[in-house]
Order: sequence, then C-alpha cells, then structure tokens
Amino acid sequence: MALARPGTWDPRPPAPLLLLLLGGSALSLPVGTAPSDPPAACASDPCAPGTECQATENGGYTCGPLEPRGCASQPCHHGALCVPQAPDPSGFRCYCVPGFQGPRCELDIDECASRPCHHGATCHNLADRYECHCPLGYAGVTCEAEVDECASAPCLHGGSCLDGLDSYRCVCAPGFGGASCQLDLDECQSQPCVHGGVCHDLVNGGEQCEVDEDECAAGPCQHGGQCLQRSDPTLYGGIQAAFPGAFSFRHAAGFLCRCPLGFEGDDCSVDVDECASRPCLSGGLCQDLPNGFQCHCSDGYTGAWGAVGTGAGQGQIRWTWGEKIPSG
Repeated sequence: MALARPGTWDPRPPAPLLLLLLGGSALSLPVGTAPSDPPAACASDPCAPGTECQATENGGYTCGPLEPRGCASQPCHHGALCVPQAPDPSGFRCYCVPGFQGPRCELDIDECASRPCHHGATCHNLADRYECHCPLGYAGVTCEAEVDECASAPCLHGGSCLDGLDSYRCVCAPGFGGASCQLDLDECQSQPCVHGGVCHDLVNGGEQCEVDEDECAAGPCQHGGQCLQRSDPTLYGGIQAAFPGAFSFRHAAGFLCRCPLGFEGDDCSVDVDECASRPCLSGGLCQDLPNGFQCHCSDGYTGAWGAVGTGAGQGQIRWTWGEKIPSG
C-alpha cells in the first residue's frame, strides 16, 4: 500500500478505510483486489426450509412455496414414465408410451402418414394405431377386401347370385322374378291356354292345352268298330254328322265307337244275341253267330226259320242279318 509522503495530501482515503466503507464482506479481500458486485439478496438463504427465495427488483427478496423440480413437476405427457436423472435434482428423462415421441412425449405419432388404407378409405389417427373407414363395398383392417354381397345367399328359389361392387344381381330360375327372385310369376296373365282350357298358375308355367289328345290312338273300339273323336269339329253339323249340335270345347273330351253289325256297347265289346228274339220256329234250336244266327230245325221241318215241314231229316239253316230271305 502506498503511503502519502509527509507534507503532502493525498485525497484518496487510506486503503484500510476504503475497505471499511465497502462493507464487512470486503474485509476478506486481499489488499490490492478490486471489489465484486453487491451480493444477491437470496445469497444468504434467508428463507425457511421448504420455501424458496425470490429476489425482488429493489434488492429485497420474498419467500414462497418451493417449486417442484425434475419428475415432481410432471414434465412427461400422454402417460409417459418419468425417471429422475442424478445428480441434478432437476434432471429427468421421459419414456414415452407407444404412439408418442419427443423430449417430453408431447408429439403424437401420425400412423396415417404411411397411407395404410386402400380403395379410397379415410384414415383416422388414434393413439398408437389408426382406423380405416372403408367405402361401401370394401372391408378389412385396411379396406383391402371387397365385400362379397352374395355370401348371404340373397337370391331365393334357386336363383344364381352375381357379385358386384357394393351390389349383386340375381339370375332367377324359370318361373320367378324380382330383385331377389322372391316373386312367383303368374304365367296365366298372358292367357296361354287355348281350346277353352282353364289356366292354373304353377311354378314355371305348364301345359297350354294346345295338343289334341287322340283318344282313338289306343284303339278302344273292338271287333272292327270305328272310333270317332268328340274333339274333331268336322264331325259336328251337316247331314251325316256323327255328333248332334255344334262343337264345344266343354264337350270335346272322349270318343264314340261306331260298331259293326252284330256288336254294340261303348267300345263294341258286346256281341248282339240274335237268338234273343227266338227267330227259329217249330221247335228249332237257335245258335247265335257274329252278326247272325243259325236255326237247327226239328225233324220234318226246314226253311229259313224252320217253318216248312219236309217229313224227313233235320234241316240246318244259317241266317245272317242283311241277307235276302229265300223264297218258297
């Protein structure tokens, strides 16, 4: 320390006096060292335990609650795990749950960024996953599968299903119609029955009465009888008509047998008994024949019916209907 020379005035105060003027803390400074900034108000840690000192602008301080530090301040977001990092009490590290990232796990990872949804589906980003909202006609996690509308078997009554995009088409079996082949078509609407037939709707139509059944095909008339079909319009009307009245479909079923001489019945199966009228006279015996008879005359008689006596022998006369009677 420089000392003033005698007889001279040194306006600067002596060094010890300068140190006293700077405050008690400056006494510890070695001689010749420049003084530092005034100490902070909180440097002496004036606040009670569990509180924190905050310096004010006017050089004072205030004591307030101790602010949490490190993991106590819950710095990690979205459910992340916070692990303290020693030795700094304020140090921490966040371990993020899937779907989040960042120093504090504050960033939500966009799972839709890779465009995972197909066929124009809308992607919705969720926590650690995504969800595809598929357009009509598609299904699956990423809308990769086309929906088979025929899987539910929508076509009824044996119809075939053709799958389309968000649609299907039914190819109906004969006799059915409608989008799902649910309708039984009424084939009688077109009045298909001819010849006076009455139409009854069935599945997939039926006969239309267009064929004239030939009742004479089986040869029902016996013994050479002529078979006449009642469904033949030419046999009605006229001088030699086989059937009376006018032709009608209501009475066109069946047949008529025109029997040869000596037979009768619906099918000419009955042999007419020409002996029923007892044509043989004078005790002659009558033998029935097809379309005729034969008289076996008693002794002494002859003739067509055994009416003429001869006196001897037995006469035999055969007679057929339609034959001319012999004279005397």
